[in-house]
Amino acid sequence: MAQFPNIPTLMELYGINMPGFSTIGGPKGLPPHVVDTLHKAFKKSMEDPDFIETAKKFYIPIVYRGPEDLTEYIHKSFDMLADVIKKLGLRKE
Repeated sequence: MAQFPNIPTLMELYGINMPGFSTIGGPKGLPPHVVDTLHKAFKKSMEDPDFIETAKKFYIPIVYRGPEDLTEYIHKSFDMLADVIKKLGLRKE
């Protein structure tokens, strides 16, 4: 994060990445028109100047992912975390 340039990341220290999941989801099978309506509303709210300023105060980076991109990001993140858990020996077989 730009606000903390001298603090090493998990990737730099341990070779792992820890994704963030501040997200909103709905039930499987949600009608496409409902998904589209919610997608547009949340995207618009995240572009609001007051929201952006509040996020900056708390050092929260704003990254918007639409429905398809978010689904892909979550799947890739879970796969990566499974590898990290296995690598660290945290999962009982």
